[in-house]
Amino acid sequence: MALRFASYLAPFRRFGRRRSTPAAPEAQALVSEWNALAVRYVLRQFMATLLEWNPAVGRKWLQVGERAMSCSAAPQQATSDDGLWGYFAAAQEASPWHQALTQIADEAATLVERKMAVSSPPATALADRLTQICSDYSLGDPMVYARWAGAMQFRKSAHENARRRSAWEYLAAALQAHTPRPTKR
Repeated sequence: MALRFASYLAPFRRFGRRRSTPAAPEAQALVSEWNALAVRYVLRQFMATLLEWNPAVGRKWLQVGERAMSCSAAPQQATSDDGLWGYFAAAQEASPWHQALTQIADEAATLVERKMAVSSPPATALADRLTQICSDYSLGDPMVYARWAGAMQFRKSAHENARRRSAWEYLAAALQAHTPRPTKR
């Protein structure tokens, strides 16, 4: 699996070195392929579980993984390639699904600040939009996505990380509140 993911990194490295725009169709095609692999190999669920279990160990695992993937994509590379990972993140951020999900997370953060119940109509509407975006862009299970997105909030300022993390936790709770429970017979 690692080699499969690493095979997607070489083109990202080339695009970044050529200073291609992260929104370019070729970069976005690779982001879509990465998403398909993340869903197929249950990567988001694994990462969310690891980061929820022990955030320090999870972040270290991600650092080691980034370094290993950098080295497998470019064997002469002895350390993590920050330019590669920066371009990869920028390409994801330029994707239409990421932009739509950022808007949902911003709206969820506002609901958190207003102390709106996760079962409220606005929270239910956000959960529905999250579910639709995950379906439209083949991002997998929206609950897994929300858990993963919340757990991955550690790369920006402490304030922004906390705000985003609480927004994604709120969205996960709204999904759970909104999901019909099986009836007992």
